[in-house]
Amino acid sequence: MRCAIVLTCLFVVFGFGAVWAGDLEPSAPPGPTMKSLDEIAPTWSRHLDSTNGEPDGCNSDRFKCVLNDEAVLDMETGLVWQRSPENAILNPWEEQVYRCFNRSTGDRGGWRMPTAFEFMTLLEYLGPDDMGLPPSHPFDGVLSGTTYVSITSDVPDPTKVLGLCCLIPEHQCGLCVDSKAFSFPIWCVRGGRGDASP
Repeated sequence: MRCAIVLTCLFVVFGFGAVWAGDLEPSAPPGPTMKSLDEIAPTWSRHLDSTNGEPDGCNSDRFKCVLNDEAVLDMETGLVWQRSPENAILNPWEEQVYRCFNRSTGDRGGWRMPTAFEFMTLLEYLGPDDMGLPPSHPFDGVLSGTTYVSITSDVPDPTKVLGLCCLIPEHQCGLCVDSKAFSFPIWCVRGGRGDASP
């Protein structure tokens, strides 16, 4: 008896074949939940202009100042950087890892120490053997001759760590290697994967 009822139901549901769906053309323009191509999450294949923003470097095609202007969204990578590195408190690497975890820049959590690769995404190639922060960037307080430490350990020697070093922030920047026992300032980031692997 149950089989007969189930088979009858299946016949009623599936036995009539295709159902008319009506006109497939939209009846109105896309609603506000739709995104334009400019609003889709960044891809790493774009080269955006950093010079067409405001005088303080904010709101160019590449960099948007966010979180009460305390942070900078890099539209090329989707990473959010502290607008000003924390230069005042210098600690060994392990302590600085936890300092980033405990940041509340812009009244938001989720900060972490960047990878060496993420630091490199901030730099532009300016000429042969010369990299630096992009022209008209919005970052404040990036010090010359300073190592901003990353989470990435040195592959040949895990007692050392990779960091961002700039002789002059707008020129001659790159990765350097220092002992984790040295004291460093921090420049924290939010978003992305943040893999700790070298």
